[in-house]
Amino acid sequence: MVQLDSLRALAVFGVLVHHFLPPELFLNSKLHWGPLGVRFFFVLSGFLITGILLRCRDLVDFAQQDAWFTIRRFYVRRFLRLIPVYYLTIFVTTIIAFQSLSKFSLLWHLTYTSNIYYSWRNWDELTSHFWSLSVEEQFYFIWPLFIIFIPKKRLLTVIFITIFLGPLFRFIMTEAGLNNGVREYIFTISCFDSLGMGALLAFCNYNQDKLKRAKKYLCNFCFWIGIPLFVISHFIHIPNLDNSIIIVWGSTAASMFFVWLIERAARGFSGWIGVILELPALVYLGKISYGIYVYHILVGYTLSKILTYFGLPALGLGWKKFFLSTVATLIVASLSWQFFEKPINALKRNFGYKKEALITTQQ
Repeated sequence: MVQLDSLRALAVFGVLVHHFLPPELFLNSKLHWGPLGVRFFFVLSGFLITGILLRCRDLVDFAQQDAWFTIRRFYVRRFLRLIPVYYLTIFVTTIIAFQSLSKFSLLWHLTYTSNIYYSWRNWDELTSHFWSLSVEEQFYFIWPLFIIFIPKKRLLTVIFITIFLGPLFRFIMTEAGLNNGVREYIFTISCFDSLGMGALLAFCNYNQDKLKRAKKYLCNFCFWIGIPLFVISHFIHIPNLDNSIIIVWGSTAASMFFVWLIERAARGFSGWIGVILELPALVYLGKISYGIYVYHILVGYTLSKILTYFGLPALGLGWKKFFLSTVATLIVASLSWQFFEKPINALKRNFGYKKEALITTQQ
């Protein structure tokens, strides 16, 4: 599904726009490309991870494989892909910008609870993007327990409950006066609609024979309802429209569109869209998108410090910072992928999901 890698690249590009260009720019002030990119990653994670776990469930149900063995393998493989780069970034950030960091926040970052920390403390410029990584890691921790252990006939119900918990939580936060423009979005439960919608698409794919028509209806619904809702909530000013409606349903509407987009890209767009989404350069950027996301703020900060050290003006938000920081980030992420992430990722071959595959490898 190479086109999904290209969508990753476009999503992480929006994050770079969000952090390196002025907030009054249309891409930030109206389109909100950066937050949308994060929501896209949540939907994609729900789709890919649930698909993996449903196949793992088959090993437990039909191959009589131990459930906890399978779950441990999932955790190990996620660890190898995500945690080394993340901890490396924290380590380097602490060394380079020790005076600029809140020492109290370090424990929260190390334990993947940054989203909880930032729900009641001010944003830290260098580590603010860690909140979304915390959401995903918390999801990876709890979701296997649901997919593996809940009876199959209850899984669809659990997924629907997960989807509705997101807007319900944001509604409760708003009505209780606990929202502050950030808090209502960064708790893991407030992202459940995005993660759950991706999971619903994966469930339909997994049960393709039974739910082929249902998946078609789902994607059509997400396209024809999701897009209008998103346009209305972000671009059209409606007098007397309660802002809480946008808070509650804005992210859900975007996630609905992403369900359609991911399903189409997974099957493969044809025509000129397919040609663009299969450009080798774009696919490669998607492959290293995790490194781009984790490193980009640290790289921009370091670049500004280097310029200041040599007596050059520091980089303010604008096209100059965007260009220089983006190029530097791509170089760092590419080197990281080639010499750090890829070798560690290759270790996953020693932790296959099937026991017999492991035994064969060892022999």
